Amino acid sequence: MVPISGPNVDSWIDEMSRLASRFVAGFETMYGYPPGEHYVTRVADSGGRDALAAALRDAGARDLIEFYSHVAQISLPDVGPGFFVDEAEYVVEGCAALSQHR
Repeated sequence: MVPISGPNVDSWIDEMSRLASRFVAGFETMYGYPPGEHYVTRVADSGGRDALAAALRDAGARDLIEFYSHVAQISLPDVGPGFFVDEAEYVVEGCAALSQHR
């Protein structure tokens, strides 16, 4: 497995943004209806990542926290059945909800 690190994630963001633009450009011609909104956004501040790091304190979460150090959100609704990554704050809310049910 390729380690996830800042430069790798940043390169991935650039590539996914480029591919999403290409995908959307020919979508309506090919499928007959307009595509949904496709994007990969970068993190603007570290607040979500810091909250996630506080919520997930085990070592197994390092890669996820590193990912959220760079990626804010992903929306690719027309790729397969759709591919979405919510903002870190929503992951923290989900973790809190899970811990309340245990």
